[in-house]
Amino acid sequence: MTTSETETQTEAQATQGPEEPAGTQPVEPPALDAGSPNPHSDAWWTRAILPFALPILACITIAVWVINLSRAFLAGSKTGAVVVVMVVTLTIMAGAAFMSASTRMRSTSRLLITSAMLLFIMSVGLVSLGPSEEKEGGEAAGYVPPKGPAVGELDVVALASIKFDQDEYTLPEGGIIDVKYSGAPGHTLLIEGAEFVGFKLVAPPGGDEKAQLDPGAYTIYCDVVGHRAAGMEATVTVG
Repeated sequence: MTTSETETQTEAQATQGPEEPAGTQPVEPPALDAGSPNPHSDAWWTRAILPFALPILACITIAVWVINLSRAFLAGSKTGAVVVVMVVTLTIMAGAAFMSASTRMRSTSRLLITSAMLLFIMSVGLVSLGPSEEKEGGEAAGYVPPKGPAVGELDVVALASIKFDQDEYTLPEGGIIDVKYSGAPGHTLLIEGAEFVGFKLVAPPGGDEKAQLDPGAYTIYCDVVGHRAAGMEATVTVG
């Protein structure tokens, strides 16, 4: 072998690099991630839909949470309300602690736990819906009108100016009085006094109800917030 042939073979070996041992498989470079198959839809979802959908969903969730908890509070006594608050608070804290400690928890598992907590709160509100409504309407249902025919009528009209049509009403005779109420919508009529607890007329439709008004002076008023302070009350003089 001549000197030129030796130099040519050395240059070829240097160009090819060191020879790999026998039986070694060539290592292929890692495949590059192609990314999302539809990047345009992902951008539309993250930039256009989520910024509006997330606040709406959060408001709906808070509303459902508050409404159902309020039903549970109304259905029970003070002790029952405290128990409900403690159970709900401990459930939230336990669920949050469990999810924060489980760093490898999947997103689907977190979603299932959160959904289970919401369903629990909703079920509490639905179960206590009937008792809470009964308690809300119990005060009005507690009034028992007097039996017997009415000996007189008291006609009261609610005005849109947050007033009754008169400041003073006079009845010539005491006894069972048929109280009639009508006028502008959104006003109520109550009679001040422990014996009239539960007596309440609402306009519209207003309506009428019997009340035992013995000789004396009585005060009627509207219990809508701010209406009585604005002057929506009157005196009824009997006899």
